[in-house]
Amino acid sequence: MSRNRTPITLALLVLLVVFGAWYGWTQINQPISNPFADPPDCVPEQVDGKLTRAQVIVNVYNGSARNDLAASTLRELAQRDFSRGVAENAPGNLRVANVTVLDPEPGSAQVRLVRAQFQGQVQVRKNPDLAEGIDIVLGQGYLGLQGGAPATVRVRGDQEVCVPPRTGPAGRR
Repeated sequence: MSRNRTPITLALLVLLVVFGAWYGWTQINQPISNPFADPPDCVPEQVDGKLTRAQVIVNVYNGSARNDLAASTLRELAQRDFSRGVAENAPGNLRVANVTVLDPEPGSAQVRLVRAQFQGQVQVRKNPDLAEGIDIVLGQGYLGLQGGAPATVRVRGDQEVCVPPRTGPAGRR
């Protein structure tokens, strides 16, 4: 009787090892979701017809010698309903007269809406994102925000923009 059980036990152990190896391999190759990860800065959203200020994340960089210029300008833009990004000193390699808007897509609706908020000549440059959203660099000759600036711009066709994630129980931003 003992002789008959040995091959059966061995076969069951081999099956158990094969199943364990398969299960372990599938678990190792699954993407890991981190519950402690930061939420995304923005999520892609289709915009048809009109882009509003609330759908645009702005980052303001101070390229001047004026103290607190980036933070105060970001506060003013947030009061106009733009979504807050970062307020920091500009990278050392950027030289700006008044305002320069940096974005990988310089002709986008988001750039057009942001550009219309400022007084004076606003340059737009194609540039990789410094942070998620539209990057604004303020120079020594910064003139301020434009009174009566548009709150929306028309979007040409269907355009996907990166908007702040919806938060709160009602899904408000």
